[in-house]
Amino acid sequence: MKGILVYFHCGSNTGYAIESLEKAFYQMSRNIVSTDDRIHFGYADLDKGFPRTLPAGFSNVIQFDSSDSSKESLKFIGN
Repeated sequence: MKGILVYFHCGSNTGYAIESLEKAFYQMSRNIVSTDDRIHFGYADLDKGFPRTLPAGFSNVIQFDSSDSSKESLKFIGN
């Protein structure tokens, strides 16, 4: 397995139930791949900054538009 991408259709730090899901998905991902470098979190936007629920030092956070099906967008996600 290359890694795990956890994608949220909303932006970072929106509150709601998303924060508890971020924590749960992060822990589930660690249980599966055992290392942060194979875990990635994606958001529709990062306008509100780095997700506060993810551990300090975790850097695999990306922003992308899930409605963009262009080759360039899909290639970015695959890398």
